[in-house]
Amino acid sequence: MNLKTWIVVTVMAMLATAAQGADSMKAKAAMEGNWQLEEWHSDGELLRPPQTEGRFSVRDGVVMVLMHRDQKGTRKSNYGYGTYAFSDDAWTYGYDRYVIFTDNGSSVTAGPGPFDGKRTFQIKYDGSKTIFDNDNGRWVFVFDGDTFTYFDKGKPVRKWRKILNN
Repeated sequence: MNLKTWIVVTVMAMLATAAQGADSMKAKAAMEGNWQLEEWHSDGELLRPPQTEGRFSVRDGVVMVLMHRDQKGTRKSNYGYGTYAFSDDAWTYGYDRYVIFTDNGSSVTAGPGPFDGKRTFQIKYDGSKTIFDNDNGRWVFVFDGDTFTYFDKGKPVRKWRKILNN
């Protein structure tokens, strides 16, 4: 390889690396912050405050969620915290601790979180949307401005609104 070819290849590699870093920064900017729960689709019902409330925080490598819903005389409260990391084209997160309390009026039970281990999401872009896709659409987070929607098998589950960026 001559010097000119080597320089061209090196510059192209540097530009590609910078573009990948810019993409992960764009995804990070879309996701990181504090979010307030606006809607929760549950058992065929669309719940909104005051039937459901919650916060989701993604900051500095830490993810925390607090959600509550009151539906048909049963109250469920979800509490979890864990960690996350970005790579050039993916986001991985998991909960270190997650518990769901269910109060049916006569007893309160505690159950496990939604999954064990970590989930990895590929980062994609579609116009103004930043999309985090796990398992080819199985679980998807779609960020668009100050809102994001969590989908499970293509159906919306929860909609959030950003309440604080920094």
